[in-house]
Amino acid sequence: MDLDALPARGSLCDVVAGLARRAPDDVAVADAASTVTYRELDRRTDGLAAALRAEGVLPGHVVALVVDRGLEYVEAVLAVWKAGAAFLPLSTSYPETWSLALVERAGVTAVLGGTAVRRLPGPPHLDLARLGTTPGTGDLPRSAPEDLAYVMPTSGTTAEPKLVLVEHAGVRNLVDVQRAHFPDLGPGARVLQFASPAFDGAVFDLVMALGHGARLDVPPREVVAGDDLATTLLDRGVSHAVLPAAVVRTLPEQDYPDLRALVSVGEVCSPSTAARWRDRVTFVNGYGPTETAVCATLHTVTAADPAAPEVPIGRAVAGTTALVVDEHLRPVVDGEVGEIVLGGPHVGRGYLGDPDLTGRRFVDNPFGAGRLYLTGDLGRRSPDGVLTFLGRGDDQLKVRGVRVEPGAVEHALTALPPVREAVVSGRATDEGTTRLVAHVVLDDGPPVTGTAIRVALVGEVPRHLVPDEVHVVPRLPLTANGKVDRSRLPVPATDDVARTTTEQAVSRILEGLLGVDGVGVHEHILDLGGHSLIATQLVARSRAAFGGVVDLKLVLGRGTVAAIADAIDRARAT
Repeated sequence: MDLDALPARGSLCDVVAGLARRAPDDVAVADAASTVTYRELDRRTDGLAAALRAEGVLPGHVVALVVDRGLEYVEAVLAVWKAGAAFLPLSTSYPETWSLALVERAGVTAVLGGTAVRRLPGPPHLDLARLGTTPGTGDLPRSAPEDLAYVMPTSGTTAEPKLVLVEHAGVRNLVDVQRAHFPDLGPGARVLQFASPAFDGAVFDLVMALGHGARLDVPPREVVAGDDLATTLLDRGVSHAVLPAAVVRTLPEQDYPDLRALVSVGEVCSPSTAARWRDRVTFVNGYGPTETAVCATLHTVTAADPAAPEVPIGRAVAGTTALVVDEHLRPVVDGEVGEIVLGGPHVGRGYLGDPDLTGRRFVDNPFGAGRLYLTGDLGRRSPDGVLTFLGRGDDQLKVRGVRVEPGAVEHALTALPPVREAVVSGRATDEGTTRLVAHVVLDDGPPVTGTAIRVALVGEVPRHLVPDEVHVVPRLPLTANGKVDRSRLPVPATDDVARTTTEQAVSRILEGLLGVDGVGVHEHILDLGGHSLIATQLVARSRAAFGGVVDLKLVLGRGTVAAIADAIDRARAT
């Protein structure tokens, strides 16, 4: 099939329609249970789009998507676009209050849900599985490049995230970008859909497959990293994968015979990781804020790259401008540090409902047409035009590939009844990742543990805003002028971590029930926000794992991981 014959300036939906005509029986999407061809996908989403129109969804509207990654996500995105609307992704794991706030701010017309997801009060809820299809799709609108494609939440400085507006021009340009950097993309290629639909990385995965006649392979939901991910890559014959840098580091040392290209995104890529992969596959380091249609620069790592403590993020992708400037928007001398600014069709419209911030971050381009987005990221440019990312110019963090504003987490923490003050920072680990760490001062009242605060936060904000650690301190250290002295924030030593195999197993069970990692082995389940139902579930799962030595009296009485594990070990020793 000649990919060059596909529409050059149409939307991704036009590309999929062209593939449906040229290669109708090629597989477009596959998961563990089923496969869908390009012809089936195109016809189904035509019908779904007409059904959405019949339900009142019109061009310019915003439809919230509450779907997991997989065929439902693909169908929902294409159907919304074919109806002329834009989508707002909502994770199925978001607390209801968080989702409702986003729905209201975005002016959502309807909520399109997948199978077995809860209904949100407010706008009409349309069940994707029951929506059906409507014949007669000839009157479906065609999206213009300047039409809105999606509204993507990203971290803000308050508890409310910013809502980024991205147009179809940026999404369609991804097709050309990917074709230029991955010439082996096309029929026969298999692209892993790794990113969650709640983040814009899922759009990159979608385009990487459907924009090139490849197959989008959906892994099991429980696949996150390490051995499980390696097994998925091997069993599915994945040829192209886009993974957070922290996930790339977890892949075991072994052969991946079908893997042709691996893209590291979201966090700083370490030189050792790049050196490990560069001779095995096309290894690419990518960079792109949410405000710029996923991807702004790419760098293919080779053995010819000069030795440096950082892996470059590369040159601007097709149609995009990437510069390093000073505070007056003047380009700095090559080799000097400045702010990375981006221009071109990838740059979004701005932030929904926030003209002031839009005006500060999206400015007229003094070097050409259009606008520049001021990223707030620091970088430098080599004489041959290659960019290197050097961190943030403010205190924004990247945690597991997701942008996090410490102020947003601090706001959420102080909204909890026991917390009077909170300060949030990032701590680098030996593996090159960043842990989100909070120090809190409590109001007068009964003592509360850091884990209990984390458990309480799980029900209020998305998981990426829940700190990895919460340390309760009597007071926050201050500088001479009264500001929090982050350099003197204590890192308390602890002996409250699971050490024995049994403690580790019981901890995993309890952490799964509470929704957080890092439960202290001496913390009582009731102090962590647990209740009788959680205790009953802990008994059932412990009995399934270890036999009938755990009872409800033990859990509600002694009630700690250490005590439960001790009882299990004593019973097994007799």
